[in-house]
Amino acid sequence: MKSLFAIVLLSILLTNTLYSDTLSEEYKNKIYNIFPKLSDFASQEANWLSSNIASEQYDKYVLLKKSYTYYSKSSEVIFDIKRKPIFSVNIDLYVAKDYVTAKNIFDRLTKKLHAKYSKPINFGQSSNIFIEPSNEKDFSQALYNTLTINQNFVFKISSHDGFAVMDFTEYMARNVANFIYQNIDLYKFNRLRVKAAINNKNSKVREIYLINKDYKNITIDGHVYDSHSKGISGATIELLELGLKTKTDNSGAFSITGKLSDKGENVKLLRNFYFDLNVENKTSNKYDLYHLILTSSDNSDNNKEDLYLKVNKSNKETAFLYLAKINRYETVDIKEYSKNKLIFIRDCSTSLFACKQYFHINIDGKNINGYRDGFGGKALLKGKKITKRTTKTINIKNVNNCDTGIIISKSDGTTHISKIGNLYTYNYPEEKSYIFFDCKLDNHNLFFMQRAYLVLNYMPHNSNKDATIEIYTAPNEDNLTDSLNKIKSFTINNTISRAELKINITKYLRERKFNNEILLIGVNSPKTINIPFAGLSSSTDVMPSVLLESFMIEKNNSKEKIILSLSKDKEKDLASNSNTPKKDGQADICINFSSENITGHIDNIEITYEGDTSFKWNTDINDIYPGIVCYKNGSVINNCDYNLKEKDSFDIYIYKPEFFDTEKELNYIIEIDNKKYKGKIE
Repeated sequence: MKSLFAIVLLSILLTNTLYSDTLSEEYKNKIYNIFPKLSDFASQEANWLSSNIASEQYDKYVLLKKSYTYYSKSSEVIFDIKRKPIFSVNIDLYVAKDYVTAKNIFDRLTKKLHAKYSKPINFGQSSNIFIEPSNEKDFSQALYNTLTINQNFVFKISSHDGFAVMDFTEYMARNVANFIYQNIDLYKFNRLRVKAAINNKNSKVREIYLINKDYKNITIDGHVYDSHSKGISGATIELLELGLKTKTDNSGAFSITGKLSDKGENVKLLRNFYFDLNVENKTSNKYDLYHLILTSSDNSDNNKEDLYLKVNKSNKETAFLYLAKINRYETVDIKEYSKNKLIFIRDCSTSLFACKQYFHINIDGKNINGYRDGFGGKALLKGKKITKRTTKTINIKNVNNCDTGIIISKSDGTTHISKIGNLYTYNYPEEKSYIFFDCKLDNHNLFFMQRAYLVLNYMPHNSNKDATIEIYTAPNEDNLTDSLNKIKSFTINNTISRAELKINITKYLRERKFNNEILLIGVNSPKTINIPFAGLSSSTDVMPSVLLESFMIEKNNSKEKIILSLSKDKEKDLASNSNTPKKDGQADICINFSSENITGHIDNIEITYEGDTSFKWNTDINDIYPGIVCYKNGSVINNCDYNLKEKDSFDIYIYKPEFFDTEKELNYIIEIDNKKYKGKIE
């Protein structure tokens, strides 16, 4: 009974204009344009190939099929998942005669696509992803399917590349919604969803049911608030079924209007959203920073990753994790944090994967060690606490994504922007000027930043008046001077010499990650006054700049080096044709091992000989191959159980076969802390 009610509730009146016995010529090309074109792939266009659209005609629907193939010379790694350099994406688009037929297709395919993992995703009226991995820990060979319904459209997207599946699903959902909205007269909507998103990870969806009435336009007003009931500016609001978007204003308010039909009543509704951002500026700026070196358990040469964890001392429930390889940082949940222990959980989900990683860290003074488990398998970690600080001044002229200039607001309501010459702020009866500052730091600078200041140089001038300077934030829009939010004010005392003005912009830069606001600096005085500052065309020593106080990250520029070389003057009898060290009455092959800038435990050594007859030695006592003897400072190292120092050396002895020819090649594989080093013995 519930399913029947749902079908009636979501019913759609579709005229025969779109679909009779086949797709009408009027809409055929428009529906074909729902599929991505190669030109839509931007800079990657040259890496994509596509097939023609194949059409299959049925009694109550048309099935359109198109496939895409991606090829590259290299593989990209995202969240421990190595993407294949060649993969295909297949799209099946069902255009049904009516909604009941589309719903039957959707239900039938849902049962057919049963997989080990599945979850709903926010596309169309209803959408799910189905994941069938080759095994529990390896998603590189998994088959991904998404299935989406919106009105009388159903589309299924399949690939072994999960990220491509989600990209194509988002694209198709947007194009289907656009088609429906452009042909709104063909449809009747009884259910809509409103989505609010403040970043890639924080979004919420509210449903709206419109029962037993015909509506022409729907307007939805509301606010997006944080946990302290403060409005969140710059949040994205979407009417999912209609493909419409807007942004919240400086107070977190929004209004979005969509057309539902050509006739009927207009309806206006209220919907509010609440988010707990847990952003950094909720508490103090005092942090503990840890450098984590993560070593995964795979056998690849590139299995080490640098992570940085920043814990707010005044709020030990959440912390911030920086992934240096992809220049990204995200929020993690702290489960335990004491003098000796730190446990946190990372939600490594994108819109695709439901995955969690658990980090267990032991703290010993400034040194740390532990492990990570969960999604991606187990990995070891070690590292240290970062305590050093650094301060650097960067001229705004040389900072990407930072800009400054003057905005002049005239009495006739017009505004003018200038980025040339010096900066100044004044208040005249006929117009008023503001210095504007628009800056968004990259993730690296933002994560390691502790405090930041905007530094302006106040230039001497003829006026002997003091002035009150006010700092505002405003949404970065055409009418930005109409919606100012004052955050602080202070007085500038006139001086005959140059003076430096430092404005704390730490909070602004952190919040700038979530919104699209700029800073405005102006004077608040009933008297005519003009305050000049040095601008981007000024000399370097007085040019506007950003002063960053950050954690100092020391980069190790020393290159790791391992050298293994034959040593003919150190003959000894320590090894035999056995997997355990013992003498056999003949001299062994001696190999000198030396290393620089590599530390860690030697887990395994393997040496191979490629001559007329191949031979192998290793340190695995459970293996049948002859053993390897490590020798240092006159003593045998039991089972080569040894921890390397920054610069180290020792001798390796192996059994010498009768057929051994020194002119042939010896190769080595040495595993240190799960990382493999390979090479030729010199």
